[in-house]
Amino acid sequence: MSINIDVDFLSEISNHLPQFKWKIAGKIAQCRCILCGDSSKDSTKTRGFFYYSTNGTSLQYKCHNCGETMSFGYFLKTKFPESYKEYRLAKFKSCNNFSRSYSNKKNMTGPTYDSFKSIGQMVNDMVTKLAKREWTMVSELDVFHPARTYCFGRGLNTDHMSKIVFTENFKKWSDENIGETDSKPPPLPFLLFPFMEKDGTLFGAQGRVFTESIDKRYRFNTVIKKNSIVGKSFGLERLDVDRPVIIVEGVIDSLLLPNCIALCGGDVNSSFKNVAGEIVVALDNENRSIDTVNRMARAIDLGFSIVLWPFGSHLKDINDMVKFGMSVEDIMQVINNNTYSGNRAKTKLQFWKKV
Repeated sequence: MSINIDVDFLSEISNHLPQFKWKIAGKIAQCRCILCGDSSKDSTKTRGFFYYSTNGTSLQYKCHNCGETMSFGYFLKTKFPESYKEYRLAKFKSCNNFSRSYSNKKNMTGPTYDSFKSIGQMVNDMVTKLAKREWTMVSELDVFHPARTYCFGRGLNTDHMSKIVFTENFKKWSDENIGETDSKPPPLPFLLFPFMEKDGTLFGAQGRVFTESIDKRYRFNTVIKKNSIVGKSFGLERLDVDRPVIIVEGVIDSLLLPNCIALCGGDVNSSFKNVAGEIVVALDNENRSIDTVNRMARAIDLGFSIVLWPFGSHLKDINDMVKFGMSVEDIMQVINNNTYSGNRAKTKLQFWKKV
């Protein structure tokens, strides 16, 4: 369904793409690149291509002259903003169509987006309770710094980057700021996502690489202060505990939604009952993963609500949705339409895992 939307919108803008033509109808198209202008010497060069993405559910754009590669949605957003507004609405309606086959609004238990409106621009104004520490935040780096470029590619804005630490030496940073930890991180450059308690006390961090040059075994490194009783949760210090709290798996995902924390490889357990009065568990969209399904079942047993992502969606997590072009409002609406608890959640989970 999504690919048909992409093809329809590409056809609509094709008159504005010089020398546009379909090489394979509905699958591969080419034109002169309107990003770089293509060849200035040969007006017949058409090195901009639209083609299926690897998963076959959306179009991608690539120019073999300037090397620009992006999703079709981002191409629209960049060069045809008015069409992009209609495109995003069409995608959103498509997501809703997936959910209507099993979702009944009268029985929804999820938090509405209105629940978060009074905290305003929480996604853009996450202010920690910490005193200023001598850390280098990604937002302070040069715009062309590899770490900042990586974050931008993941759909993060400057405010998100102000919550992420950059260090040239993870081990040195850990020794100076955390002290004795359960494991020793490598002395390499990392992006760091600090783990802090509600009062801002630092108790650990997750390190992530931002370059392909580092050995794959070091891609993720998490350290916790020795003898700490707090789980591997990222974002506790930013929560409004009087409002619904969303729990996701990844640190980047948690920065993209309001009042959201990340599990960071941990599990949903009873300790989260102390975090807030209402918990919504939104794990990754992996209905074929036995581990994910089991974790959802445990969350239901603990009394938490769970999100069962719409059938047919190829978007694995919140970050995928943002890169795909969905706004925070879009994502919150999908969460609201697909949140369940209690026996209804158990019934829906049994059906969801078999699809």
